[in-house]
Amino acid sequence: MNLQRLEALERLQSFERLQSFEADYKDVDIPEHSVIYCDVPYANTSGYKYGIDQIEFINWCNQQRVPVYVSSYIIDGLHLIAEHEHRSFYSQKANNKVTERIYGNDLAFDISGDMLKKNGGN
Repeated sequence: MNLQRLEALERLQSFERLQSFEADYKDVDIPEHSVIYCDVPYANTSGYKYGIDQIEFINWCNQQRVPVYVSSYIIDGLHLIAEHEHRSFYSQKANNKVTERIYGNDLAFDISGDMLKKNGGN
C-alpha cells in the first residue's frame, strides 16, 4: 500500500460531525451515512485493560452497512487498505520496527480504492 491511501484516510478526520466513543462496539448506535474507525486491542499483544473477541469483532465489521476502518498489525477477514512502517517505543527498552495497518470492510475498501483512482493512485 502507499502513502496516498494513508493520506486519504487522514482526510476522514476532517468530517464536521465527527463523534468519538470509548465503549463496547456492540453498544454504539451507528447512524446512517456514518464512517466507523476502530482502534481495538491488537491481536497477540499485551498491556490492554480489556480484550476483544477478534472473530466476533470481524464479523460485526463485515455486517455493517457503513464503511468500517480498523487499526491493527494484522487482521484476517478484512481488507488491507494502508500500512506504515515505523519504530515502536512502547516501552523504555523497545526500539522495534513495526508496521501499523489500516484494514476495512468491503465498503471501506471500495471507497478507499475509488479515492485512489480519483486522485491518480494505484
